Amino acid sequence: LEDRPRYEAKVAEGIAGLPEDRLTVMTYEQLVADPCGACETLYRKLDLGDYEPVRQAIAADAEKRRDYRAQGREPSPAWRGRIDSEWAAVFERYGYQRS
Repeated sequence: LEDRPRYEAKVAEGIAGLPEDRLTVMTYEQLVADPCGACETLYRKLDLGDYEPVRQAIAADAEKRRDYRAQGREPSPAWRGRIDSEWAAVFERYGYQRS
């Protein structure tokens, strides 16, 4: 539990001052909800050029994976409480609702 907040602090330190067109943050949920739209957003925010030449390839790949469902399970209530407490800043940074 201690590693993630330290990691996030180092990332924040390393990216401080970068221009907006050099870094953007996207959540996993944004990517899986709309892969094509998310990639188009990345192209626009990072000024990667015309998205149209890759749109079809990304759409085809997203279609191939459309039935994928991540597997996992929720942590126990005790762990969930610790995660919510110790990772509060991480959740806030990325806009996640805590339980």
